[in-house]
Amino acid sequence: MRDSRNALAFTLIEPFDSGPALAQGRLSVVRQGKRRAFTLIELLVVVAIIMLLIGILLPSLSRAREQARRAVCASNVRNIAQAIHVYAGDADGQLPHPGNTDGQVWSRVGYQRSSATSTGGSNTRGLWLLVREGLATPEVFLCPSTRLKPAEPGAGFYDFENHNTVSYSYQNQFGSTSAGDMATKTSHSPSLVILADANPILRSPSVTWSASGGGDAPDGQDNAQKDDNSYNHDQRGQNVALLDSHVEWTTTPRCGVNEDNIWTRADGSDPGADLSGFSALRATRTDSFLVP
Repeated sequence: MRDSRNALAFTLIEPFDSGPALAQGRLSVVRQGKRRAFTLIELLVVVAIIMLLIGILLPSLSRAREQARRAVCASNVRNIAQAIHVYAGDADGQLPHPGNTDGQVWSRVGYQRSSATSTGGSNTRGLWLLVREGLATPEVFLCPSTRLKPAEPGAGFYDFENHNTVSYSYQNQFGSTSAGDMATKTSHSPSLVILADANPILRSPSVTWSASGGGDAPDGQDNAQKDDNSYNHDQRGQNVALLDSHVEWTTTPRCGVNEDNIWTRADGSDPGADLSGFSALRATRTDSFLVP
């Protein structure tokens, strides 16, 4: 075993001698053999395998992260829908209402945020009522895929700060709250979509938002986006809440009652015509029209 021709990759310990010397524990260390180095080709093969594994795993990790964000988003939408029902239970079945009437603009998020009696404020004032009543926090209105920041809470506020502090679009509640109006109530169709990831017609890259009378307002609308999915999840789909509080993932906006387009106002035989302007009301009680 002392033969130097054996190129071992480790140090071998063997007895130095037999007899008394062995009994005394005298040991001899055999010279360590030479280590074999990697060739350039072998290194390149290892690097190629590592790069291949990275290329395979990264998309899977990205998809897993988005699936996790989508699940948190669905939980947010469900929590908001349940809070809406709790609020409605104390308001004779009336879903949170922004307090605006016919002919007023519903798109100016944050307009007169500190005013309790705003006219021309956003439809989002209805959702902010949930914050004021302690039924929801500003954080729950943010889809984790959008990476937006929550609105500052406070007893003196009546709306979100701007469109960058809310990720979801809410059923258009503009109009009076009388028995014959179009404002949604819990007695309406349970299949009515009342909340979803943000409306792409108003969040299209071709549409910008700017301050308008103290609130954020879109500079236009892109009706070409009416059959698109929300930008919250890279237009792969959206989480939607129905009036009965259950939440679904859909890959088309035509998911309302009778395949109604949830981004638009229904127009006659077309359940998803276009946005019809920033003061348009719902066409019928089965019309889902989620804004802004």
